[in-house]
Amino acid sequence: MGFAICAVRLATLEATIEAKPDQSAAIEAQTFLTTAQLRLTDYRDAMRKNEAAKIANNSARSAYDAYCRVMEDELNALYDDVQEDFGTFYRLINEDDEAKFTAKLTPSEGRLDFDVNFYERGLFPPGTDQVTGGESAPAERRHGGCRARSWDYSSSASARLPPKSLHSSSRAPLASREP
Repeated sequence: MGFAICAVRLATLEATIEAKPDQSAAIEAQTFLTTAQLRLTDYRDAMRKNEAAKIANNSARSAYDAYCRVMEDELNALYDDVQEDFGTFYRLINEDDEAKFTAKLTPSEGRLDFDVNFYERGLFPPGTDQVTGGESAPAERRHGGCRARSWDYSSSASARLPPKSLHSSSRAPLASREP
């Protein structure tokens, strides 16, 4: 008899369990919605970070462009000053035969071209046959991947220092110029 009662109770328990609704569909839906909410939150965070990165990129690009413009303007002003000073000093040092000497500095990407007009033969880079008239060319040396030309004017018999008035330029040094 005890076995028959246990069998009845087990059958009743099984019927009660099977009568309850299936919760697996609800659990799957809840898991899907929770996962979707997490992904939506992550997506919104990523979109906000992307917008912030775009703003930072645009700001950095504007600052870089402004820096490049100012640097280019300052370098061009410096090149003009050096070109003018070099021509003036060279004419003064060699005034007996180079009164019409001119020099031209031309900035180009990553370098600075230097042309001179010795003895009114036209503007050519120093050391070319047009400039030297077949005389000795300048010594070349390497500086950081760039060729630099050096001229030795120490043997020039007509070389003299320019007057002191030319040393005190009315132009302000680059660091003290107003923006």
